This record gives sequence, structure tokens and C-alpha cells, in this order.
Amino acid sequence: MSSLVLTHLALDYDRTITTANGPIDPYLRMRPVDPLVIPVLEKARERRIKLVLTSNTTGDHDRRWVLEETGVLHLFDQVFESWKIGLGKPNPEFYRRVIAATRAKPEQIMFIGDNLVDDVIAPVQHGTQAALVRHPDLPEERRTMLPPAMAKTASVRVIEHLSDLIPLLGL
Repeated sequence: MSSLVLTHLALDYDRTITTANGPIDPYLRMRPVDPLVIPVLEKARERRIKLVLTSNTTGDHDRRWVLEETGVLHLFDQVFESWKIGLGKPNPEFYRRVIAATRAKPEQIMFIGDNLVDDVIAPVQHGTQAALVRHPDLPEERRTMLPPAMAKTASVRVIEHLSDLIPLLGL
């Protein structure tokens, strides 16, 4: 990890703070927040790590509403939804806006998600840290691998579930 203190986790929604292939909740019209993720979010907050949701969405998938309905919105300091700000990942401006809004150094932010380009390669190009979520319950062809050069960098990690951050970050 970077020698700087990690101050922010920028989390994707689907398959990052939800289950990888759990059922769509008919009321929410999307997967709900994984109950096993909530203690990780709470531990991060206890350590004064700020949480930011960064999600590519459409207007009919309001992540802020779902976070509120599942009782975790209060844990998030900021929510960036592509449909609300008019651009999404991997647009470079998306990452610039997130980084600027946090008022943190890029190295103090870790983007986390299951999409290699959107959640790892693009944010790392902006100087952040990243963690790729590779779910063991997904078929191998859907489990993204890091490019060899990126796998050797200290700013990128591979995890199978968000709970893997607890020992990795000392939460």
C-alpha cells in the first residue's frame, strides 16, 4: 500500500457491495446491499475512512434510494451516480470529479469494484489505489484477471469479497 494514509473508499455498487449473482429484489429492482458488507462499511467508518459510492446507473436504478431503503445511506459521505452527473466510468472527468470532491490526494483513495477498466485501470491512471473484486462464485470466464504489469504494483489489490479489506487495511 501507499505510505499515505487511506482516507476514502470509492465503492462500486453491483457485485461490490451486493452479492455477485444473488436475486434481484422486486421492490428495489436491483440486488440489495450484501448483509456481509455492512460490517466492513461500519469498520471503515470507525477508522474514519470516508465512503463514496461511484456507480454507473440509469434513472430507474437510483442507488441513493436503495442505500436509504437498505439502511446504509448514512455510512456514505458522497454518492456519485452517472445518470445524475451526466457522465460515468471510465470517462476521465468522472474520476477527476470524484477525486476533487473528496478533497483528498489521489493516493489516499481506493476505488473498489468488479470491472477491470472502470474500477481499476482508469482510476489508477488518476493516481488512486484500487481493488479488483473477483468473486469466487462467478464462472471463471466472468472472473477478471489483472494485467501482469498491474498485478505487480503496490497500489492494486485483488479481493474476492469486500470483507477481504478487513485484514488488508487493518480494519
